[in-house]
Amino acid sequence: MIRKNGFTLIEVLAVIVIAGILFSIGAAMVQTTIMISRHDAFLATAHSLEEAARQYAYHRQIGKDHTDLVTYTELIHEGLIEKVKDPYTGELFEDHNSSYIRYQNKEPLSICLKGYTHEICGESGNEGLPFSLLSREKIAEVESF
Repeated sequence: MIRKNGFTLIEVLAVIVIAGILFSIGAAMVQTTIMISRHDAFLATAHSLEEAARQYAYHRQIGKDHTDLVTYTELIHEGLIEKVKDPYTGELFEDHNSSYIRYQNKEPLSICLKGYTHEICGESGNEGLPFSLLSREKIAEVESF
């Protein structure tokens, strides 16, 4: 009786092909999860700025009858927030970042959050995006870094 030990070449190749397919699917899922996490971190930053703008408005007693605007720079200088880290690049926003929050009667209405590679600014870019419409789908990639 002849005893056969080991695997044939075809069996080994089949295992390698299946492992490669599973690895490529897993890598794609990890990349998607990372991007979703970065989007969620960007949205969390927007909500942090919303709360800081609310505190700024109450502190300053502005926005009584008309729409006002507070910038990222003003919030930093007032000590209401610390410098924000861009989740896409890992770098801190500069003090002169052009992000802003518009509010009326001490309530934040909209935001324009500008990161190094992504932004949330709404359709026109002038009024910002209302906080009620914030979502991952509203985050736009910007052309230049």
